[in-house]
Amino acid sequence: MSGLGGAWLRLSAAFTDAVTDLTDREDLTVQCAPGLGRGAPGCFVPALATIELDGTHLRLDPATCDPSWPADRDRYPALWGVLTHEAAHATHTRWAVPDGASAAAADAAMSLEESRIEVAQVRRRPADRRWIRACVTHLVLADFTTPP
Repeated sequence: MSGLGGAWLRLSAAFTDAVTDLTDREDLTVQCAPGLGRGAPGCFVPALATIELDGTHLRLDPATCDPSWPADRDRYPALWGVLTHEAAHATHTRWAVPDGASAAAADAAMSLEESRIEVAQVRRRPADRRWIRACVTHLVLADFTTPP
C-alpha cells in the first residue's frame, strides 16, 4: 500500500500496539496514512481485522507522534477519537446489514449502531468519552457546519 512507509508505518505500528488497550483484542492491525479510511476519517474492516485511519486528520508530522505516551494524544485528539470510535466497532459491532434490506433501513440501523457502540465503549472505558467527543466535535459536526 503506497503511503504506508517511513514515519507513517512507525505510527501505524504504535497505533496497533495501543489499540489492544482500547479493545482487549490482540488480533487487530491499525494502518494510518493520508488517504486511508475508505473515504471516511476511519473505518473498521472486520474481514481483515484492520482499522484504517486517514492520516490527513493527524495535522502533525507523524515522525513527532508517540501514542504510547498518553499525554502525546492531546496533540491529535480528533484522530485519537477516530481510533477510539473504530476500536468500539471492533469490540462491539457483531452484525452486518442483512441482504435485501432497504437502503433506508440500512442507513437507520447503521446510524443507531454508531451511537450504540460509542455508549458501550464509554461504559467499558469512561475515559474514552473525551476522545469520542473530540472526534465528533472536530470531524462529524464540522460536516454539518461547513457550507457545501
